Amino acid sequence: MSLTSSLYSGISGMSVLGNTFQIIGDNISNVNTVGFKSSSFTLQDLLSQNTTTKAGTVQIGRWTSLGNIAPNFSQGTMEATANVTDLAISGEGFFVVRDPSTQIDYYTRAGSFRFDKDGDLVTPEGYKVQGW
Repeated sequence: MSLTSSLYSGISGMSVLGNTFQIIGDNISNVNTVGFKSSSFTLQDLLSQNTTTKAGTVQIGRWTSLGNIAPNFSQGTMEATANVTDLAISGEGFFVVRDPSTQIDYYTRAGSFRFDKDGDLVTPEGYKVQGW
């Protein structure tokens, strides 16, 4: 392996390492965020080289990439609160909330709701909970 190839392998590894640290840091920083779903990742070998050694043929990775970032949608823990408007979803699904200024619907698993001055069930940001 030439010096240039070694540098490309190092650059590739450092770039992927930075991206994986971002995912891990996001998971750690949001550990207490209501409704947050952590992500996992996989790495993939984009380019490899077979080399023969005394121990046999080995494969040396020469370029890596972040393969897949997958959110973890497994069920979190249910916690009792003193607020009667706090809700949780058991199993699959999302709450649908609407931004009153843009009329755009969003999906969330965060169930920290309250009643506004008009009697509508809203998120802390003021998005109205949709339903019937």
